[in-house]
Amino acid sequence: MKTRFLLATSVLAMFAPWAAAEEPKSSEYVRIDVRGELWEYVANPIRKPDIKRHIVTVGRGDTQQSFHLELGDDAARTQVKELLGKSVVITGDLTFRYETEGRPKDDPLRKNVIRVKSVKKAE
Repeated sequence: MKTRFLLATSVLAMFAPWAAAEEPKSSEYVRIDVRGELWEYVANPIRKPDIKRHIVTVGRGDTQQSFHLELGDDAARTQVKELLGKSVVITGDLTFRYETEGRPKDDPLRKNVIRVKSVKKAE
C-alpha cells in the first residue's frame, strides 16, 4: 500500500512542472479593461537589475490593486514606455500566476496578470 502511494506521488511530482507551464484554456481568463496608473519597477534589483516589469495600479490606500502586465509585442512595449507614470486604459486577458522566486515553495505569491492586447492614454 505504501509503495503504491509513493509511486503515485512520484509520478505526479514528475509531471507537475509541465502542467504549470501550459497555456491557460479559454475558460481560465477574462477579457478586461483596466483604468489606472502605469508604473515600471525592477522585480529583483540585486540579482537581476536589468529586468524591468510593468504594472497598472488601481485605487488608493487599502483598496489599491496591482495588475502585472505581460507585453506580447514590441508595439505594446513602445506604447508602455511612452505612457509611464500616466493614467492609461489597458485592454487584455486577466489571469493569474503563482511566483515562487525568492519565496518558500509552499508559500507562493499570487499575481494578477494581464496579457496586454492594447494600451492607450486615459481621457
